[in-house]
Amino acid sequence: MITKDLKFYLIVNVFWIGVAASSSEATHHEPSVYDLKWAAVNFIILFSFMIYKLKGPIRKSFQDKRANIQSLFNHAAEKHKDAEMKLDIYEAKLNTLEEQSKKVFDDAKIDVLKFDHDTQEENTKLIERLNREAKDKIEHEQQQIVHKIGAELLSTVIAKTKTKISESAELKSNLAASLLKKAK
Repeated sequence: MITKDLKFYLIVNVFWIGVAASSSEATHHEPSVYDLKWAAVNFIILFSFMIYKLKGPIRKSFQDKRANIQSLFNHAAEKHKDAEMKLDIYEAKLNTLEEQSKKVFDDAKIDVLKFDHDTQEENTKLIERLNREAKDKIEHEQQQIVHKIGAELLSTVIAKTKTKISESAELKSNLAASLLKKAK
């Protein structure tokens, strides 16, 4: 699509081409500085027209580029500021890294000592409990053995007593008399 400005430019160029053609048909004469006057006029008109028409778009283009460069500069400044903050944070962390590692090692030593102490206490309690249980078991087994020995001794005494009573007639009669007295 041909714009109004482009049409004007084409018409001006056609006019000057015609002027240039008519001047070339002129008779031969010696070259002079004045022969360049129409070319200079054509150049001045063309240059003036181009300045007039292109001044706004060129200005707009430069302003857009200026705005883009300014926004890039601002963005770069923000990124630089963020990078400096992160660098400061990382440097602070690196500076405190030795302190933090020492603290972690100290905490680990404390935890190991506490674990060792707790383990010793648990082992001591476990040994005491096992000793108590062993003592109770030994006492219980002693009581069972004493009770078993007592029962065996009693049954042996009773068996021997029965055999003595059955062998002796005098003891049988004394026993029968004693039982009758108690029954009355």
